[in-house]
Amino acid sequence: MVDDAASGDSGYTLRRGDGDAGAGRLFHEGRDTGQELPGRWLEAQYSTPAGALLFVIDDALQEDSLGIYLLDGEHHIRDQARLQRMYATGRLRELRRLEDTQFEFSFFGDDRWALQVRGQPRTGLHLPFPLRELHRENWLGRHWLVLRRLRASSARYAAKAREDRADSADSNNLH
Repeated sequence: MVDDAASGDSGYTLRRGDGDAGAGRLFHEGRDTGQELPGRWLEAQYSTPAGALLFVIDDALQEDSLGIYLLDGEHHIRDQARLQRMYATGRLRELRRLEDTQFEFSFFGDDRWALQVRGQPRTGLHLPFPLRELHRENWLGRHWLVLRRLRASSARYAAKAREDRADSADSNNLH
């Protein structure tokens, strides 16, 4: 099965096996690169001055994630970031390229994210927090990709408010 990229210009495809494995084999212009990427669908791809930028969706049951990969000229992963929220589904929407190295998109609800692809990597500390959406493969490393949230999902906060009200009502009934 072949899942072709929805948009972009870097010539990649992601082929999945017949099973439910969470990784796909990466092909460039029809040739096997020898690389596997976690994910099931290559949603978008772009050429940037730092390399090819791929947006890959993985859909575990009731928990979607978006992998963002920067590849070098030999198709190796230079940098990667993953957006994932426990028990949440997501869909890549409104992906826009603002400049050669600047992108904006939504994934969870009406969250809005900005992505910058640096020309040179910078060392940074990225600690894992279980409730945060942004995940990195290495905590302390050189990163080309800078991802930041521009707007949080209003649905997320509305659901949390409903949950808090329900907890409050339950505790009032205990008295």
